Amino acid sequence: MVLLPKTKSNIVKVEETRPISVLPCFSKLYEKIFLVQFRKWVNDVGILPEEQTGFRPGHNMTVRLVSIIDQTGQCLALNTAAAALFVDFKAAFNQLWYQGLWLKLHKMDCPTYLISSLAEELFIGTFCVY
Repeated sequence: MVLLPKTKSNIVKVEETRPISVLPCFSKLYEKIFLVQFRKWVNDVGILPEEQTGFRPGHNMTVRLVSIIDQTGQCLALNTAAAALFVDFKAAFNQLWYQGLWLKLHKMDCPTYLISSLAEELFIGTFCVY
């Protein structure tokens, strides 16, 4: 907790301050560190196909759309069928079976510290000031 003075006076009383919590900063830093480590593992193992562009740095959605249009054009030129499946997982994470996720990550040889960190952030996800 940091107390910022409301005025520019040299003498500051507690009631003349604004308390600012620095805990969200630590939480965001922790999340970024986890994300860097998790992405490194995902990329090293090669789990995600090149076609998956969402939420991946260096994978542009525009390029993926151009590729879909190109493939559709090729199918039209060859007079063959073209099929596409688009899925919206908007609320899927809220309904996730977490025990199954931990098991799946474990079977994929995900490092235990990453699984533990993810579980801790999802289920505890709070910081305390003592």
